[in-house]
Amino acid sequence: MTARYPFVWHLPAVSPEQDASRHAPVLGRMLELIRRGQESGDLDATLSPGWLLTASLALGRAAEEEVKAGRMTTEEATHAMHHSFLRLLGAADPPRG
Repeated sequence: MTARYPFVWHLPAVSPEQDASRHAPVLGRMLELIRRGQESGDLDATLSPGWLLTASLALGRAAEEEVKAGRMTTEEATHAMHHSFLRLLGAADPPRG
């Protein structure tokens, strides 16, 4: 999504409650995807799905902050976030083609 809509990197900061509300429409879906990936063996099942979801959101926030601070470009942050998500979830990087 961030590669398709780079403006999301520059949304204004919000409170934790607003942040949770902003993400609410997709959180359930993300949690279910993590659970299904763990059940199928595609994702590491040694950590709880809730923890992996929380950590994934934190990675996204960290990437957003790096872009806002000018320490990373949107492209660099998108790549770092994608790679980090895969590592966090215990998934292999897709082959580069």
